[in-house]
Amino acid sequence: MNGCRTLLLIAACAALSACTAGLLDSNAPPESVWWLEPTTLQADEATRGRSLVLDLTVVPGLDTDRMLNLDDAARLNHYAGAHWPDHLPELLGSLAERSLETAGWDDVRTGDYAREGECLLRLEARRFWGRLGSEQATRAVEVSLDGRFECAGEARTVSFGLAELVTEQRMGAIVAAFQRAMDQGMASLSTQITPP
Repeated sequence: MNGCRTLLLIAACAALSACTAGLLDSNAPPESVWWLEPTTLQADEATRGRSLVLDLTVVPGLDTDRMLNLDDAARLNHYAGAHWPDHLPELLGSLAERSLETAGWDDVRTGDYAREGECLLRLEARRFWGRLGSEQATRAVEVSLDGRFECAGEARTVSFGLAELVTEQRMGAIVAAFQRAMDQGMASLSTQITPP
């Protein structure tokens, strides 16, 4: 009797595994998380002893952890299986915060208001995607941030917009283009936010 139960149990397990084998297979590429490094900036004496509050937002459609692309027909899509470590506002906020610390600011923090004596940098990411050509290959990455810098009673607009060419059709090359664009953009931004 025990032998019969064991045989029945083995047969049931075999049948169940045959039925679910197709459910566990996938043609989707494996998930990958891609990393960007903060930019090392030139220290500026005007920022020493100063605090900066960073308020960073993104336009609708960009608040995701997926790596996005935009085609010539204005369709926003994502690269299959490719993710950033966090949603774009948190990723860009962290990169900007850590980069601007290297420019000599004593304290850089995120928030939406500045206390007396602090400077405020409001930024909105308007582009952060791979640009696809008509053949659906990534030809460049586009990064654009616009905003306003307020410090010591003065205010001015700040921005950077870059298109960095992609040299190879693989994710590593696309991420490298994002890194180059962010490095150039953060260097440009740093020169625009010197306190008065």
